[in-house]
Amino acid sequence: MKESKPLLFIQSVKTETKGKYQTIYDSRDITQTRVHPSRTVDKEIDPTILRKIELLINRANDGQPILCNVITKHDQYKGLVTKSDEEHIYVKDEQEEIYEVALDSIREIRIIRIDY
Repeated sequence: MKESKPLLFIQSVKTETKGKYQTIYDSRDITQTRVHPSRTVDKEIDPTILRKIELLINRANDGQPILCNVITKHDQYKGLVTKSDEEHIYVKDEQEEIYEVALDSIREIRIIRIDY
């Protein structure tokens, strides 16, 4: 059977302990730098809304448009989501008018009717 001996490095370890009532003085100059947040904040768009827009556009391209209600901060648009770019979606209403809606202003998209 092997004999187990204590490890050698245990005897070489030193710890510096500080008393409870010991005061530490630091003579270094204290410099504080303040980090200012960026003024332009990138607004993140809800991934579920982006996914829903993608699916609505795919259905419209396949010839199966879905009537929906796009709810923004200030307005509501009832119509078909026809296309999108990086910052906007385009909603066509019943009178064939096309509205440009900013993606970051969209709060919710509700599906009204699915035509097969």
